[in-house]
Amino acid sequence: MKKVVLTLALLFSATAVFTSCRETTEKEVETEMNEMENDMEEVGEDMENEMEEMGDAMEQGAEEIENDLEEGAEDIENEVEEETDGMDDDM
Repeated sequence: MKKVVLTLALLFSATAVFTSCRETTEKEVETEMNEMENDMEEVGEDMENEMEEMGDAMEQGAEEIENDLEEGAEDIENEVEEETDGMDDDM
């Protein structure tokens, strides 16, 4: 029984050595580098698109705030005019 276990352990070790120590070719390395480069370019493009969308959203938000402020100022101006017209009528 001991010989069987030792033989299996030896076979497993030999298999692990031969499969883990295989050489990588230049083509495999170049392919991996190209894939990494493509991935990095995609990430950069995605980030750029997201930043553009954020900028557009900020501009739209600023325009909405500006419009709200203008409407509020017009409302106040109209109320002041109504009040002053009402005061002139009372005099």
